[in-house]
Amino acid sequence: MAIERIDLPTARKHAKLTQAGLAKICGVSVSTVANWEHGKTEPTVSQAKIIGAACGVHYDDIIFFTRRYGFSVIQQ
Repeated sequence: MAIERIDLPTARKHAKLTQAGLAKICGVSVSTVANWEHGKTEPTVSQAKIIGAACGVHYDDIIFFTRRYGFSVIQQ
């Protein structure tokens, strides 16, 4: 079974959400979403679950810290 991981900006874009749209769903500011996407901060577990539901993927499959830790999307 292939494990697919996706970074937050890609997951958001596949769900056809803007940063503003995701921010509204999560109840946070647009700058908070931008900070998540740039690896400056990370969402809480409850926020991650909301993000996953909004993007149509399980929150464990979203990579939230791509830039800070140098991870990339893995698709097999």
